[in-house]
Parts: sequence; structure tokens; C-alpha cells
Amino acid sequence: MSTTIPIDPIIRERLAWIITDHANAEDVDGLIAEIVQLVGDQKQLAPRSIPSSVERQAAEMERGPMAEHYNRLTPEQLERLALLAEECAEVIKAVMKIQRHGYESRNPTIAYSLSNRQALAQEIGHVRAAISLLCDAGDVNSGLTLLSRDEKLGSVQGWLHHAIVPDAWRDLSGAAER
Repeated sequence: MSTTIPIDPIIRERLAWIITDHANAEDVDGLIAEIVQLVGDQKQLAPRSIPSSVERQAAEMERGPMAEHYNRLTPEQLERLALLAEECAEVIKAVMKIQRHGYESRNPTIAYSLSNRQALAQEIGHVRAAISLLCDAGDVNSGLTLLSRDEKLGSVQGWLHHAIVPDAWRDLSGAAER
């Protein structure tokens, strides 16, 4: 007893292929009808299409608070962090050039280029600007950054092999503790 259920031709073709490929079925139409009946709505068997950006946005809005990115950062915060990371990478690049070629070396292919020392100073300034943006926006506590700087100056001497931290800088960390 075979019941005919209206079914999308594409879905029917896929089901027929699956059944004939993986089973010895004499009554393919009957098996398809049973499968559709068991599954229920034939839309569940339709191949999924990639949602448009509008559909994705609507789905995110329906999810409510879960639509928020897991890190809960605003686009502005992400941009400030990206700027800081980029500028820190530029400092690293300048330091590596100094290690390879020295402070006073310049790019020989560019007339009147900055020395590596000048380039490092420029990139450190850019990092300071990015830090200022983070502090001014309230992303980072500026007082804590200064306190951490002073603590580092007070403790780093034990880890340095050649450089000497002046006593005036080391005293800053002691003043922070008092």
C-alpha cells in the first residue's frame, strides 16, 4: 500500500539516490513516502542555503543577549586594541632592525630616511599614543599603568645583565609602596 505525498522534485531525487545507492529497495516511492512521513516537514530535508547578511543579522537580533560577541568588546574598543597591537609590532620591527644593523643605520634605498634610532623613537611615540587612547577611553586605568611601570623599574635590575636602572627610577617603586 503506497501513499503518494507531494514532495519537492530535488528532495525526491536526493532521497531516491540515497535509497537506491544504499539499499535494495523495490518500491522507492513507497520508501520515500515513509521517510517523509517519519521526518515530517519536507523542508527539513531540503538542502540548506547560505543565509544572506540580512538573514544573519535578523537571526542574531532574535537571539537577544547571545547575539553579542563573546568578548563583549565594542567596535571602538577593538579598534583601539588593534592600534596598540599594530604599534607594538612596529616597535618590535624597529628593535630587530637595530639588533641587525645598529642604531645609526638607515634604509639605503630611501634618501634622507630616518636612522633606526629615530624610527624606534617614532614607534615608541606611536605606542604611547595608542596607550593614551586606551587610558582616555577608560579601557585601561592610567594610574595602574604608571604604578606597574614604577614597580617594573624597581624590580627589573635583578634580571638585567648589562644595563643599570638609575637609583632615581628604582626609588619610584618604593615610593609607590609607601
